[in-house]
Amino acid sequence: MIMAQTSRPNSEKLGDLIAHRHAQLEDIRNPAESLMNEALAMTAPGRGIITSGDIIPGEKYGADVYDDVGIESLGIWADGLHSNHASPALNWFKFAFAKKELNKVQRLKIWLESVEEDIKAKLRKSNFYPQFNAFLRDGGSSGTASMWLDNNDPRGVT
Repeated sequence: MIMAQTSRPNSEKLGDLIAHRHAQLEDIRNPAESLMNEALAMTAPGRGIITSGDIIPGEKYGADVYDDVGIESLGIWADGLHSNHASPALNWFKFAFAKKELNKVQRLKIWLESVEEDIKAKLRKSNFYPQFNAFLRDGGSSGTASMWLDNNDPRGVT
């Protein structure tokens, strides 16, 4: 069996390849940045700008927005999604075993319900619900949203 030989580029050549690829990705992203900044200015001016260029200290974002329809619409949309799908007042998730016959075993059913209640209690104690609303607003304004979940040991919550 003959195996193909692949040569690893030396570190200088690899650095050039990375720099070249980075420049290509910037060329793809740059035209979209101005559109993204305009969308953010009209829907979420407090989130700032996303360009990789210089940020002007003291610049007030959203000062040129005279019609708040975009901002209000984003708020209504995010609040509606949050309250109808993941409100702390709703039982918005329910655990069940994939094998249906296990859901009929009383001891397993009680155990699964207790796990479900523990998770709901942890979510209520955490900052998940306010952060989830911010997550929805980011997704609705820029189209890019992320959420970081971490364990905060002193409080015992995530």
